[in-house]
Amino acid sequence: MMCQRTTNAVTFMFQELGYHCTNYIDDFGGTETPDKSAAAFQTLGFLLADLGLDILCDQTSPPATVMVFLGVSVNTDKMTSSVPPERLQELFSRCSSLLSVDHISRTELQSLLRVRYCMCSSCACVHVHPLAHSTHPQDFCCLSTLVR
Repeated sequence: MMCQRTTNAVTFMFQELGYHCTNYIDDFGGTETPDKSAAAFQTLGFLLADLGLDILCDQTSPPATVMVFLGVSVNTDKMTSSVPPERLQELFSRCSSLLSVDHISRTELQSLLRVRYCMCSSCACVHVHPLAHSTHPQDFCCLSTLVR
């Protein structure tokens, strides 16, 4: 709960600076026009650093028109979002493996439900800002943080 409250506060501050983003737990994603996307990406990085929040560089994606955010592939050129086939395959494989067992541990069930929940909530959570519905291509960027 604390992590979500922290990133909600960061999102509010970032939006007060004139940029757009959404967050889910410790991930941030946003859309901006190409002329503002690099500045928005840099500003979010500075904001997180100023607040003492570590950025996981290996999970950080600079502005682009196609990107995977929260397990959902977002394409701002085509205005689509989809779950990548490998994520669906992971869920199907895990479900299939459970068909042959009589019992499942609580931990295994929680893990399976977490994957399914994350996939479903990501589709609902990932939205392209209304600004992106213009006739101009948009850049999408995401940052993953380590909130302590």
